Amino acid sequence: MKKISAYIFLTTIACTFCFAETKEELMVKYILTAMQQDYITCYSFYKIGTGAVKQSGEKKEAFEGIEKSADISLKFAYEMGELMYMQAETMREKVKVEIKK
Repeated sequence: MKKISAYIFLTTIACTFCFAETKEELMVKYILTAMQQDYITCYSFYKIGTGAVKQSGEKKEAFEGIEKSADISLKFAYEMGELMYMQAETMREKVKVEIKK
């Protein structure tokens, strides 16, 4: 009976350690996904803002800064995707969907 109890106890501890690693991986994936979505949302916002500034007839310098910010946001979104081993096509689709919103 002691051997069975010890076996169950050790198995439970081993499963707990396995679950903890999986939980950390899930947490990292959640954080990276949220960060990527934030960068994609920022990119969409800046791109829409650039179009509005261009239509308003403002100086070229005004929308160049916004375009630069959009490019930086898109770069960071792709970097987050690379960390999650996403394909470039998947990332492009995410950006297209966000801009259509």
